[in-house]
Amino acid sequence: MDEHQLSLFSGNKSSQAALEGNHPPHWFSLPFLVVDTETTGLHPHKDHIIEVAWVFCRRGHLISRGAHLIEFQG
Repeated sequence: MDEHQLSLFSGNKSSQAALEGNHPPHWFSLPFLVVDTETTGLHPHKDHIIEVAWVFCRRGHLISRGAHLIEFQG
């Protein structure tokens, strides 16, 4: 695995074996986007989203990633 390839489900031996074999599972060929948010707390009416980050992957490889800080005006 190269440095730009993600290790998905690395704890699951059957998934890892399928990725290393000649027939990866169907979901492996699909592109996907993972989004993460950071907030000032857990209360939906008092707290705010302060950052959004993402990674875009295709066939187990990282295609792009980024993050955006959000300045709350309030």
